[in-house]
Amino acid sequence: MAEIWKGRNKRLFEEISFDAYSCSYKVRWWLRAAGKLSKGTPRIHSTDGAILRKLGVNASIPAAPRIRPCKWIPPDFGFIKLNCDGAAKGNPGPAGVGVVYRDDHGNVIGALSMGMGATTSFCAECEAIMQGVEWALRNNWTMLWVETDSVAACHSFGKNQVPWHMITRWNLAIKGLQRLIISSTWRE
Repeated sequence: MAEIWKGRNKRLFEEISFDAYSCSYKVRWWLRAAGKLSKGTPRIHSTDGAILRKLGVNASIPAAPRIRPCKWIPPDFGFIKLNCDGAAKGNPGPAGVGVVYRDDHGNVIGALSMGMGATTSFCAECEAIMQGVEWALRNNWTMLWVETDSVAACHSFGKNQVPWHMITRWNLAIKGLQRLIISSTWRE
């Protein structure tokens, strides 16, 4: 569009004749340049793809997205399930955590959220688990299923290799638990 606009202005204001071939060459050049710089795959109709290929732009029609079922599974009788998440805006950046507690019927029995200041995404995920377990213990819930979307945090806590600044808190917390299950779920 910019090349057509420039050609129009040259003809109107500079009295230079419009060169359709030059304009079409520049449009194709810009389209190819944009196609090369694009990291994504355009979501295009097959007719549009044919037009772009004629113009020399590499455009492929992407495969349909894979749909994965997502189902919340309640904990066994007597267990409390903690679904927790931590996030940081930037890495590091301002962060926060959130935890939802549910009983074996799926009823929400508690929730917490808090800001953390500046930290990394991983530390925020770990703090969500830590805060979730500590708050559960304060409510005398000792049979816990912790579910997080962070595979790294899940492995860290599952292998008892928590970040160094949480080791004392974690060791104290697990002493107060009767049972603990830690699992990860995929991010939606």
